[in-house]
Amino acid sequence: MIHGRFIKTNEDFYIVNVYAPCNRSAQQVLWNLLSARLLSLGNNKVCVCGDFNTVRSVEERRSVRGSQLVDDCAPFNDFIEDRVLIDLPLCGRKFTWFKGDGRSMSRLDRFLLSEEWCLVWPNCIQVAHLRGLSDHCPIVLSVDEENWGPRPVRLLKCWQDMPGYYDFVREKWGSLQVSRWGGHVLKEKLKLLKVALKDWHVSNTHNLPSKIGDLKNRQALLDGKGEEGELSEDEISALHGISTDIHSLSRLNTSICWQQSRLNWLRDGDANSKFFHSVLAARKRMNSLSSILVDGVMVEGDRQILDGILIANEVVDEARRSKKDLLLFKVDFEKAYDSVDWGYLDEVMGSMSFPTVWRKWIRECVGTATASVLVNGSPTDEFSLERGLRQGDPLSPFLFLLAAEGLNVLMKALVDTDLFTGYRVGRENSVVVSHLQFADDTLLIGNKSWANVRALRAGLVLFEAMSGLKVNFHKSSLVGVNINDSWLSEAASVLGCKVGKIPFLYLGLSIGGDPRRLLFWEPVVDRIKSRLSGWQSRFLSFGGRLILLKSVLTALPVYALSFFKAPTGIISSIESLFNKFFWGGGEEKRKISWVRWDSLSMRKEYGGLGVKRLREFNIALLGKWCWRLLLERDALWRKVLVARYGVEDGGLEDGGRSCSSWWREIVRIRDGIGEGGEGWFGSCVRRRVGNGADTDFWRDCWCGDVPLCVRFRRLFDLTVHKSISVRNMFLLGVDVGGEALRWRRRLWAWEEELVEECRALLLTVSLQDSVLDRWLWLPNHDDGYSVRGVYDMLTSQEQPQLHHNVDLIWHKQVPLKVSILAWRLMRDRLPTKLNLANRGILSVEERLCVAGCGIVEDVTHLFLSCATFGALWPMVRHWLGVVGVDSQSTSDHFVQFIHYAGCSRGRRSFFHLIWLLCVSVLWNERNDRLFRNRQSIVPQLLDKVKLTSLWWLKASNVVFSFGTHQWWSSPLLCLGID
Repeated sequence: MIHGRFIKTNEDFYIVNVYAPCNRSAQQVLWNLLSARLLSLGNNKVCVCGDFNTVRSVEERRSVRGSQLVDDCAPFNDFIEDRVLIDLPLCGRKFTWFKGDGRSMSRLDRFLLSEEWCLVWPNCIQVAHLRGLSDHCPIVLSVDEENWGPRPVRLLKCWQDMPGYYDFVREKWGSLQVSRWGGHVLKEKLKLLKVALKDWHVSNTHNLPSKIGDLKNRQALLDGKGEEGELSEDEISALHGISTDIHSLSRLNTSICWQQSRLNWLRDGDANSKFFHSVLAARKRMNSLSSILVDGVMVEGDRQILDGILIANEVVDEARRSKKDLLLFKVDFEKAYDSVDWGYLDEVMGSMSFPTVWRKWIRECVGTATASVLVNGSPTDEFSLERGLRQGDPLSPFLFLLAAEGLNVLMKALVDTDLFTGYRVGRENSVVVSHLQFADDTLLIGNKSWANVRALRAGLVLFEAMSGLKVNFHKSSLVGVNINDSWLSEAASVLGCKVGKIPFLYLGLSIGGDPRRLLFWEPVVDRIKSRLSGWQSRFLSFGGRLILLKSVLTALPVYALSFFKAPTGIISSIESLFNKFFWGGGEEKRKISWVRWDSLSMRKEYGGLGVKRLREFNIALLGKWCWRLLLERDALWRKVLVARYGVEDGGLEDGGRSCSSWWREIVRIRDGIGEGGEGWFGSCVRRRVGNGADTDFWRDCWCGDVPLCVRFRRLFDLTVHKSISVRNMFLLGVDVGGEALRWRRRLWAWEEELVEECRALLLTVSLQDSVLDRWLWLPNHDDGYSVRGVYDMLTSQEQPQLHHNVDLIWHKQVPLKVSILAWRLMRDRLPTKLNLANRGILSVEERLCVAGCGIVEDVTHLFLSCATFGALWPMVRHWLGVVGVDSQSTSDHFVQFIHYAGCSRGRRSFFHLIWLLCVSVLWNERNDRLFRNRQSIVPQLLDKVKLTSLWWLKASNVVFSFGTHQWWSSPLLCLGID
């Protein structure tokens, strides 16, 4: 009896496996024992299965003696009825046991289920499969009958290697005659070609194991004949041909099995991903729009989700610091996608000047949607829908943005007609912010007034009537800054919404909170802890933990780190969680951290594992804002910052003590203060002048390392052209007699010297009318600022590498956990007995080698000099056909072993793999002896090296079809690198 749990539904169950005797009295004893056992299980989910060696009715048995065994059925039926077991009907065939004479057969095998089992899994079925050489048919119990539909036809990679395949495809494609329009012709010809390829597959590559078996039988006959006497020339030729055919068909069969197994599909290129990616990249370059001209203004790139967060955060912060009234209404739409009115969507597209044909296409796309509902578990007939967008349709998000554009137009109209007053940011050159939209996340912003409250209510009701997008007022929230609670509660009752508080969530981040406090970051830390609680690190290898750490865990805080600077305490807490997870510990259970986190998070070329350092990563993410400040001069978020802080010397002012904590950190990064190195951002940025039309002559850094207003401060104070472009300055003339360098008064002699120095500098510059001005990121002129590039720059180290061959630890054909084992070995951070004793875990007397040689177990002794474990290396060298001596340190031994391979790249890669494998085999043998009380002799360890290396190479090479005998004798010959 087995007690288990069904993972999919988390249900406990019991399975009782039965093999009943043939004797009737013995069967009765068994039925009684089973009844007692099932009775003790109570109301649990029970499945009794197996060979019962009896039947329930005459119809379940057929024999030459006829149907005269009714008395044999009664005890079995009584047992089933007493225990209230359910006998499911058998699908697939009537009988499960067949006698060799072909005339006697019975249904002896079955599944018997308790009522509790069937209540949880009511759709159970039992199916009989083909019996093959056995006299019993295997039966399978399925708790859920799933119909996956017809199997798709897949192109087999081996077909391309078959002679005549390409000729067959060309001939068949040319012979297919289909008329009508081009797309229909292509579709129909592909469908007909698919049918032809299925027939071709049946006659050429179908059932290859059977064909290989026939060839082996013929080979065996010829071999037997050769043993009795000499073979003729024709028979010898036929024997050679059979061997060739077996080899060819075996390679084809290996390729098919590999492709069907779907292992390493993308890595091995079986999906032709490289080809398709290159095609898509080329099409993207041709079809993508780098910029759009809107009302005479060039708009480049996408609007990022963080732009809305920045504006909302700066608006709330300015209102709190300046004591101004601020009203925010966070809108919640009810079933946004399901309620869009199609007629409204068409009117919006018409107002936006979409072509008539395009609008017709969209109407056809959304208007043909159908659905059905389940009534008593059965779907009804499909019916047409009257509104809404398809969930999961890639076109739906874009159509919803068009629908949401109506609210944008409505709010602008309310502001233009003074029915709604938005919030004004800044005093001079102020910017009015009335609403923020990102998909269905909408935030309406205004001053405190009853007129605004009434306008909000009326506008949202009007928008609902037009678009069908219903506002969930009871889920929406009204938030106030510097507004008393009584007024806010009264306004919320008018709107029919709830009252919110600062800070509040918008687009997934906290607005109005203080990121310098640890409490602000609790949601991020809790999310990481929640993800870790679902992973059992003790069941994961070091390789699995490293992959999860780099691909999942470090991605969790990225969104918050892209906008806020995390305090040092939060960085330490998150990295502590990462470190505990990697070493197999948790919040309640501590494990030894064998390598410090600072070393573990180094880049691989410096001896680390390449895990991101969150502090440097945070700075690289925030530095992106400094770069965007230079590029996106017309963006709304930059206008808000300009309105609040002002511009001085070509850059935004720091704002002093009245600035937000977010802007304070951005200024520190821009000015090179704090982490990252002094002036790292400014030293990487330059302005490249083309025609000079978009570059400020005095304030932009375009000529030299600093702006001209800083280099020639006195001249900037005296000039009459303070805000002028480089192009206009040169048009006025910068040489002697030109109008560009004009001053508010006559200059002193020393000031004239500054003018001559400035003029000499300007005369070295030549403008290019056909080239636009642009900012340059000096580390990468082509791609500009990238978070990855800046992170690499910030984490670059001056210290020497751990070893000049440390990168060889990482081998693509070796499991990651083995490479991590070698990485720890190189650092002497394995839990050897000496290392454990040094940490006080083992006593001094327990430091001796597990092999019983009486020497202290450290890494050098265990892997190199031990008489038991070290004996593996000479045997491996003999197997590889090389000679040499062992070094006395692991790093030197690693380098020396790889150098045995010579200069061949393939040989060095293979020797690299073998060294890592030997390390893994030795460490596993040491652990088997220490913890499992079992041991292997050195020849057995060599066999493990041979067998595992064969598996690893087969796992990464689809055409690697050599057998164990060939591999055992000459591995270099098999690889073609001898």
